[in-house]
Amino acid sequence: MWIGTATGLYLLEKATGKYTYIRMPVESYYIYSLCQTSDGMLYIGTNNAGLLVYDTVKNTFRHYHRDNCALISNNIYTLLSDGKGNIFLSTEHGLSTFYPAEETFHNWTKEQGLLAASFNPNAAIHSRDGYMIFGSNEGVIVLPDSIQPVSYTHLRAH
Repeated sequence: MWIGTATGLYLLEKATGKYTYIRMPVESYYIYSLCQTSDGMLYIGTNNAGLLVYDTVKNTFRHYHRDNCALISNNIYTLLSDGKGNIFLSTEHGLSTFYPAEETFHNWTKEQGLLAASFNPNAAIHSRDGYMIFGSNEGVIVLPDSIQPVSYTHLRAH
């Protein structure tokens, strides 16, 4: 069982009660949210250190933050898998979607029509009927897990 705390990441062996501290490659160890996907990858939302992706088999980390990618914020409050391999992240500046296969991000903001900008830590759920529900400072935001960003690559000017 993975445990994220204000002092870092721990792996608890439930059968024995023993835990192991996992050293992370960032200065800020405060963890807001964890999400493990079926392929064994552990996504770690941090306070001011962005997104960490921990490969539990290879024991390696990938670190994404505002200075090296299009991530909208380094404060990752909640992580949700859409069930299709993508991870949705809530922040104080909107939502981001991480596409692991391409290692890219898409940001959803108020300027794009998102009804709230600031989200609350650990305030989200993926419902059984295919919706992702996020708690914001302005109410609840509900998105279908099939939501995709609009692509402008095939449009032509006339």
